[in-house]
Amino acid sequence: MKKRLLLLSLLSLFLACEDKIEGIQSIPVIQIAEAFDNPSPINLSELVSDVEYVQLETNSSTLYRFPHICGLIGDSLILLKASKRISLFNRRTGGYVKDLGHAGDDPEGYRMSARNLGVNTFTNSVYASRNQEKLIGYPLDGRSALDFVNLPTIINQTDDMMSAGFLSAYSYLDSTHFLGYISNMSGSEKNRILIFDRSGDVKKSFPNHLTFENNPNRIQFSITYFQTYNNEVMFKETYNDTIFHISLESMESAYVMSFQSYGIPYEEQETVVGNDLKERMRLTGILESDKFVCFEIDFQGVSYSGLFEKASGETRIAKNKELSHGYVNDLDGFVAFKPSYISRNGELISTIPAERIAEWFETHQDKISSLPPHIQKLQNVQPEDNPIIMIGKLK
Repeated sequence: MKKRLLLLSLLSLFLACEDKIEGIQSIPVIQIAEAFDNPSPINLSELVSDVEYVQLETNSSTLYRFPHICGLIGDSLILLKASKRISLFNRRTGGYVKDLGHAGDDPEGYRMSARNLGVNTFTNSVYASRNQEKLIGYPLDGRSALDFVNLPTIINQTDDMMSAGFLSAYSYLDSTHFLGYISNMSGSEKNRILIFDRSGDVKKSFPNHLTFENNPNRIQFSITYFQTYNNEVMFKETYNDTIFHISLESMESAYVMSFQSYGIPYEEQETVVGNDLKERMRLTGILESDKFVCFEIDFQGVSYSGLFEKASGETRIAKNKELSHGYVNDLDGFVAFKPSYISRNGELISTIPAERIAEWFETHQDKISSLPPHIQKLQNVQPEDNPIIMIGKLK
């Protein structure tokens, strides 16, 4: 009888372990290396049904340098951020509307715009980094009170400030809960993600189990990708191949990106240098929609756009230096489309530098007459102008 019970217990344990292994294996794999070695073209029409173009107003007071689109507000406004500026533009006309807040040390100023923070649709405010202790929220209506959010205090186990962890990126979960990523500067940081309220009280933390040997002669900052998706936050950090979905209750593995020999393992991030580093890939962008995961990689100084289709599990990369600017625009035959943002309304956005627009017209004189009239009007774009915004409705 005892032997039978023991056998049943072992069988139950085996099945439980098998279920866990099966669960791990069931995580979709985005086959970066395989797709790179077996390239195939990607057409914009596979993702969106049509494209609209918005020419942002350019004058001496509205000129932006290295701007980042981080929000579409309804069907009327575009949110644009640079490191020291936050502005709204009219989506229909491209006209400048107003700035939100200002950079400065005064009580209503911010230190950095926090480019990764778009519109918090729960509070209808746009947040920036006031200092190391606070975020500051500027209401879209310009009338409501400013919203100050206290940041949690990070307790470091080292006196070396160069190795001390700190909150380096943020996102929103709802109107009262914020999310912060702790940079692993020491190589042995115990926490990865903190969920905190506007008082700075930590409500939940997700640990970091990965380590690397710290190189005191090398300083680097991890690039973190956050995107609000289906009431969760999609999260990807440099050198970790797993993409996570974060909610108030959990942090779950959603996808694994397989770079194989092209990648840099987490534990080797400060030891891969020189020529060896040039032969490795870097993820430079990632976005998720209901049907796709759009991503961008850099290899040997060339940018490549890729696509993972959720339904089929297929990964594709257009390995063509001439197409390094994004997906082939087969909808209207104009410039390639490089995704930079997905709105909550299911719109895919690309920010096109004005110099690329001007260059296209200069080098494609024979194709101008076949373009739709609204695109031909863009011939007046000057290389130093504000970017052109392409907006496509996702299928």
